[in-house]
Amino acid sequence: MRLQYAILILVGLAAAGCDAGRPATQPLVPDPPTPAGPAGSVDSPQYANWAGFPVGATVVHRSVTRAEDQPGETVTTTTHTLVEVAADHVVVEMGTVTRRFDGLETKNPPDRYTHPRLVPRVADGRPAESGEAIVTAAGKQFRAKWRKGTDRNEAGQVFTQVWSSPEVPGGLVKAVMRTPDVGKTTTTELMEVQIPAG
Repeated sequence: MRLQYAILILVGLAAAGCDAGRPATQPLVPDPPTPAGPAGSVDSPQYANWAGFPVGATVVHRSVTRAEDQPGETVTTTTHTLVEVAADHVVVEMGTVTRRFDGLETKNPPDRYTHPRLVPRVADGRPAESGEAIVTAAGKQFRAKWRKGTDRNEAGQVFTQVWSSPEVPGGLVKAVMRTPDVGKTTTTELMEVQIPAG
């Protein structure tokens, strides 16, 4: 579950985007929401990525983790369903099923996450590399923003690239996380999108 939550955070960062060097032409994906609410608060990308869809909107992602020191792969299927939309928050239910490299399968009960509309403004760190692309997932092409970044955890340096699109509930189309120090790569891809009729 930590992996899926980390990816949700990365999607929010990708949605925030980076305007440096943007050409004067029309972007593929609109810019993120502008500051709103009390001083020091901004619209939450997680809220914005869900609030434009009807309750019941569902996305399914498949994450495949490969590590040099383990045979096979670990596959996690994550289902996100929008269960509530309000003016000041959204609630998303997330359930996972994981099949480890050794064959053990675990089904976690669904958890619900509340994403407020407004969040505290965070000072921008080092600008990440970013751009726009057409990405194919779930049998469809999506106009997406991508963002590359680095971080560090207990396993060492982590390199991440995330593709997000406002056409997808929650935004996430694809993500790749590499941790070279332990020879580990996780690739997450959109497998299915269900949007209830109006």
